[in-house]
Amino acid sequence: MTAAFAALLLMLSVQVTPQVHSATFSFYGPYYSVGEHLNADGSPYSPDGLTIAAPPNLYWLLGRTVVVTVNGRSLMLKVADKCPGCPPAQLDLPDNVWASFGQPFSRGILRGSIVW
Repeated sequence: MTAAFAALLLMLSVQVTPQVHSATFSFYGPYYSVGEHLNADGSPYSPDGLTIAAPPNLYWLLGRTVVVTVNGRSLMLKVADKCPGCPPAQLDLPDNVWASFGQPFSRGILRGSIVW
């Protein structure tokens, strides 16, 4: 086995450990559910989808699946959209995901974590 081949095998065998990051979450709001929209990844927006929108510093997550945890409840969500107005470490949730965390829509920000 050549040294280059051995190095390649070593690189391929390294497993990436997911990391937990603190985050805040806002929700799209009912106004976004009116009419048809496309997510940034080109998929049709659905207020019932298990998706999330990333802030500009996390656009690189587009198309990936992440785990969001709020108040001990976790959901796997696809990063399908961009939230250009969101500050760093704040992601936007569709209404159904927000509601699944058991929060009333009058509460504007949830605190939790995201794993990618």
